Amino acid sequence: MSDRGSRAWARAGLVILAIGAAAPAVAQEPLEDGLYRITRSGTRRAQVVPVFETERLLIHDGRYLEPDPTRENELVVVGVSPDARLTLAAEPETIQDEHGRAGVRARLGPRTLASLEELARKHPSAGIALVLDGEVVVTRRLKETRDTGVIDVVGCPDAVCGLLQQHLRGRVEPASRPAVQGGE
Repeated sequence: MSDRGSRAWARAGLVILAIGAAAPAVAQEPLEDGLYRITRSGTRRAQVVPVFETERLLIHDGRYLEPDPTRENELVVVGVSPDARLTLAAEPETIQDEHGRAGVRARLGPRTLASLEELARKHPSAGIALVLDGEVVVTRRLKETRDTGVIDVVGCPDAVCGLLQQHLRGRVEPASRPAVQGGE
């Protein structure tokens, strides 16, 4: 390539860099806490792209679970709004599994379960992600979660379990109150 040609390519590169630098970064709103249907997932970018305007790409890095050097980060694509808003039937509980690992149990509230039932009619074999503070806490099969009405996050380090429990507190769906009968 001639010296003149390489200077033209260099100028074109500078123009592209300048345009890229001048273009404003699009800030994404953090996702709302809730349960999201997983539309695509995988451990490699090629398995989940393209990501459209109505979707978000999240990384499930297992930070809420016990450390496992063999676990790969999972790329998870979800919609921009939850398929089920997160309400609980009771305050979250501390649990231990059969191996003595600590965890947190969240019993889903009636509205959340109704939303999952609706989602299961449309996407019976879907996976779901529990998203809190814009991060994937855990992924589960929709059928399993809908059938049990429970999401367990087991194997979290004590400090993480405590934070998770604290974040879930206060989401108890108010019980429906009995109608007051009119009297004399």
